[in-house]
This record gives sequence, C-alpha cells and structure tokens, in this order.
Amino acid sequence: IPSPERIADLFLSADNADIMAWADWYADAYDIAGDIAERYGVTREQAAGVIAATSPLNSWGANVRLAERIIATRNFSSGYLGTGLRKCERILAGDDIVMVLNSDKITNFYLAIISAGEHDVAVIDRHAFDIAVGVRHNDNTRPTIGKRRYAEVAKAYTDAADLIASRAGVRFGASIVQSVTWVTHRRLYWSAGAWA
Repeated sequence: IPSPERIADLFLSADNADIMAWADWYADAYDIAGDIAERYGVTREQAAGVIAATSPLNSWGANVRLAERIIATRNFSSGYLGTGLRKCERILAGDDIVMVLNSDKITNFYLAIISAGEHDVAVIDRHAFDIAVGVRHNDNTRPTIGKRRYAEVAKAYTDAADLIASRAGVRFGASIVQSVTWVTHRRLYWSAGAWA
C-alpha cells in the first residue's frame, strides 16, 4: 500500500543541501529544454516533449543526448524505440504533446519539466513506486504499474507533500518530493541492488 508517511519521512531524512539541489532538478531540465529549443528552432514545449518521449529505458544524460540528436537530425527511423520515435515525429510536426505522449509516466514527466517542477503530480517510475510501497523490487517481483496503481502512488506523493509542509513549514510540489526521495533512496540502496 502506498504510504505518504514513508515518502515524507524519506524526504525529511535528506540533508538540506540535497533537498535544495534536487528541488531544482526539474527547473534545470526546463532550462535544458529551453537551450535545445533555441539551438534547433523548436519550442521549449516541443523539446521537453521529445525529452519525455525518449525517457523510457534511458539515463538522464543519454535521454538528453538522444532527444537533442532527434531534434537536430529529424531522424525518426532508427536509434531508439519505434513508439518513442513516432511520438517525437508527431511532436515536432506540431501535434498536441499531451495527446501524443498518452502515458501517465511520460506525460507527467513532460508536465514536470515544462512547469519547472511546479506540476503537482509526481512522476511515478519503478523507483518512485518502490519508495511509496516500501519494497525494493526487482524487475521480476515488481507488479505492473497500471492506471489505478499509478494514481494511488501519485496521490501518495501529493499527500506526502502536504505532510512535509505541515512538518517542515515549506511546501514542495509532488514532483519535487519525488525527485528528492528518488535521489535519497538511490544513495541509500544503490549498492544493495535497489535499481536491479
């Protein structure tokens, strides 16, 4: 069962420097999308949409490099998952980005980037899920994160943001709570196989 208390406790266990650094993560991503947009003559929204569309199965650095390459070359035929490439092509053709992305996780990732972290729905990936339920799964044991489960976990992050505000007197959006807890969890458990 997703636990807002567990999420809030993990967030509040981070030191202030980490909280401030990772609270800016989506703002930094917003700036990166803006830089790519300016270099290649697309909108910031399109750049953020392509970043979101190419995020599955990518580390952040690889994600940004791939998105920039796709925007620069307009090559939609190879180098990434076909579904993601088709989404990139439609985004750069001017289609509605949220409609094109059409996935809770990548749509919320896009909205978190384009709002510089002010979007109040957390981006729920496998790690955010594990944090919320308090179990370090691997890919064989983690249940599928369908729409209902995604909504339950996302609500837990929103509720955790409220708990943090009541305990610490500072309100962070759910997407920022997710980014800080993600990094804190990674630091605690990387060597213990949390990211298998």
